[in-house]
Amino acid sequence: VLASADAAAGEKIFAKCKACHRVDGTNGTGPYLNGIVGKAKAATADFAYSEALLAMAADSWTPDNLNAFLTSPKA
Repeated sequence: VLASADAAAGEKIFAKCKACHRVDGTNGTGPYLNGIVGKAKAATADFAYSEALLAMAADSWTPDNLNAFLTSPKA
């Protein structure tokens, strides 16, 4: 996933995500995304996660599963 990533394209796509997510260490409507790869799922303090994400809390975000989640969150 990372080898074929296009940072400029990702930055453009993230413009939509910025409506809810921040990368400055503070929560918005969604949890902040600083250091998300390698972080346990549903682990940002002071954020009320959905039951679906809480059920995944034993796992950590990897580039592959983060890509899969972003491609199809309902899956």
